[in-house]
Amino acid sequence: MQADLRWNAHVDHMVKKGGMRLFLLRKLKAFRLPTEDLVTIYTSYVRPVCEFAVPAWHPGLTQAQRNQLEKIQRRALRTILGKSYTHYADACLLLGLETLELRRDHLCLAFARKLLQSHECRHWFPPRRGDISGRKTRSSSKPDSFRTTTERFKKSPMPYMAMLLNNVDSASSL
Repeated sequence: MQADLRWNAHVDHMVKKGGMRLFLLRKLKAFRLPTEDLVTIYTSYVRPVCEFAVPAWHPGLTQAQRNQLEKIQRRALRTILGKSYTHYADACLLLGLETLELRRDHLCLAFARKLLQSHECRHWFPPRRGDISGRKTRSSSKPDSFRTTTERFKKSPMPYMAMLLNNVDSASSL
């Protein structure tokens, strides 16, 4: 993170490092490895660079930074599929991969669920709705929303993860 609470340097570093690792993928493609092996190499060697410590920085990304990160996966899928690559969404479906944006949301949600189950970290979230009202409702196990007054705080990790936890039933893709 930079002094101005932006993620430009971090995203630039991840994109640069991911691009360097794509070089290996291109070299292995020249050896005519099966597509499944290339996907495995991508998911275990390149993609982790773009997902390191996701819950900390994902909510604060700009759309341009999200596109920069997604471009790494686009390049990887284009390399893996070669001439049979037509469109990014089709390539993701064909290879059984999610977009990095959706994957980051899933990783943040999984992390938030682990925090809620942790006795040491549960207090990082606001109290559960049922604890506040004393009533048993469908949403009584969900944490109350953070009260945010600035857009910067709204895009910080804890309010974002609380929002993901509260919207998990309404968002069928998560």
